[in-house]
This record gives sequence, C-alpha cells and structure tokens, in this order.
Amino acid sequence: MLLMRFLAVLVTILGFGFQTSQGYAQQVVRVVGYTFPPFVVKEGAGGLTTEFLDFLNTQQSDFRFEFTKAPPNRRYWAFQEKHVDLILFEMPEWGWHEYKPLFDETRVLLRGGEVYITQAKEGRGQAYFDDIKGKHIVGVFGYHYGFAGFENDQQWLEKNFSIILTDDPKNVLTMVLKERADVGVVTQSYLSQYLAQNPDATKALLISKKKDQEYRLRALIGKHAPITIAQFEAMLEKLKKSDALKKFFNSKGLGNRLAF
Repeated sequence: MLLMRFLAVLVTILGFGFQTSQGYAQQVVRVVGYTFPPFVVKEGAGGLTTEFLDFLNTQQSDFRFEFTKAPPNRRYWAFQEKHVDLILFEMPEWGWHEYKPLFDETRVLLRGGEVYITQAKEGRGQAYFDDIKGKHIVGVFGYHYGFAGFENDQQWLEKNFSIILTDDPKNVLTMVLKERADVGVVTQSYLSQYLAQNPDATKALLISKKKDQEYRLRALIGKHAPITIAQFEAMLEKLKKSDALKKFFNSKGLGNRLAF
C-alpha cells in the first residue's frame, strides 16, 4: 500500500514537472497584424506574416506564435491594453511615437519602400512625380505616407491633398490603370507580385525611381510580452546561421529585401 502511494505521488510530481516544462516551452506570443499586402492580405488572415509565424513555430519549441488581425488604427490600442505582444514588419515612425514606452524594437528585418505609379503616356517621364500635391492621389486607408509627413488621419489627408483612400492596394493599381486617379502609392513588394501576375500592366504603368518612403521593417515587442528582444533576435540569429532564414525569404521572392 505504501509503495503504491509512493508511486502515485511520484507520477504526480513527474507529471507536474512535465506539464510545467511543456508550458514553459510553449509560451504563447500573440502577434497582431493589419491588412498590408503582401504581409497581411485582405482576404482572411493570410500573407507573409502568418507564413513567417508558421515557419518560426516549426523551427523551435520555446514559443508558439499566434496571429490575430486588427484594423490598422486598432493595433495601437491592442498593444496599450496588452491584448497582443508583438507586431512584425512594422516601423516605429508609423504612429507609434506616443506608445514608445510600451515596446522595444528589434534590428531591421526587411528593407523596401513605397513608390509612385501613374499611367504610362507619351512624353510623361520621371519629372511627373516631382510634385504630386496638385495631383489626384489614391492610397490605402490606415497607411502612413512620406509625402504627408507620415500622417494617416483620413480627414487631415483629405483636407490637405486631393486623395482617395481605399481598403485594398489592388484598387490603387486599378484606379490608376483606369485613370480614376493620377498617382497611386504602392509598396514595392506588392507591386512586384502584382506585375508578375499581370504582366500586361508593366507597359501600362510608369513607376517612379524615387520612393515615397524607405522601409526599415522591424518587430515591435511589448515590454509585457513573454518573449524579449534578446530571445527573439537569438532565434533569428540561429536561423540565419543555418541559412534557413534566407531560404524562407528567398521562397517568398524577398531574399534581396532581408536585412537581418
């Protein structure tokens, strides 16, 4: 009887230790994202962000990254209220100034930028983009644009520019191609994917050589998060040394954008 009780207690202790170890090994990190192709696409919650999180989940067992989608302006509130822990492929300049005490930022993960597009017409060249303030512009709601000092308030933008904001960057291309707007602003990564899928549009568009802004995309990690900057960067360093990180971004056509 005493032996059976001893064995029962031992199993309970070992079981508790196993659960504790497993619980530690699988700490959940809540990642927020908003529609920002190709990182988060409009349909559902797909895109590069979720693919990258799936990749991280298969490459290590200390953390489990879970994704949740939010409207662009709600991502700040989600951080402030500690409903989420981390956001990927973000820039602190994009409206995060007043929330600076709440998070730490990693080294740059990806580089890129946004460019201007217009209809390709005879006699129209790069000088067309020298002054866009007097032109009809189309952009995406919630994005921060360099030509506007990174302001994203819709009322302010509409007051100071002749601008239309849409909820999908595909609409930016459509409106420019159908001459419903003079100039559109799109990410280089999205434009590359669009032209690969719609090669006929290549000759129909004039793409600016200058950028509206340069991307230096990082991960922002809440100071309340179960993962630290040091832990996250150590994870990426390990993947970098094994060449797995480069292979992942190469498979997405973004290997030349990798900065980490």
